[in-house]
Amino acid sequence: MDNVIFNIVNYDTNIKGYWKDNTGKISIDNIELFRPKSAWEFENKIDTLFLKGEKAVFVIGKDNAFVLLANGNIETLKERILFEGIYDLTNEYIEKLLKKYNGFTYYKKEGIVETWI
Repeated sequence: MDNVIFNIVNYDTNIKGYWKDNTGKISIDNIELFRPKSAWEFENKIDTLFLKGEKAVFVIGKDNAFVLLANGNIETLKERILFEGIYDLTNEYIEKLLKKYNGFTYYKKEGIVETWI
C-alpha cells in the first residue's frame, strides 16, 4: 500500500508536525509514520485514531495528501512543496511558514520541511 499515516505520539521523535488552527493557535506534535500493508490495516488504524479522540488524521498517498476528518469529510491536497537543507528550524522560520501554510512537517534528521496545499 502506498499510504502513509501520520500518527501523533507522546514521545520525542525526529519528525515534528507544526499546525495552526482557525483561531491562530499553533500546535507542535511528535509524529511517527505508519505504513499500512493492507486496506484493512489502513482502515483499522484510522478508526482506532478517531476512537482515541483524534479530530483529523493526515495521510500521504501516492500522488496526493489527505486530511481525514472525524466527521467523515476529506480534504484533498494536491501539491507537495519541499524545502531542503533546513537543519536549524528557527522560531522566525516557523512563523514565516505558518503565515503562508496552515501546517508543515519537519524531518529534522534529513533537514526537510514538507507541506501540501
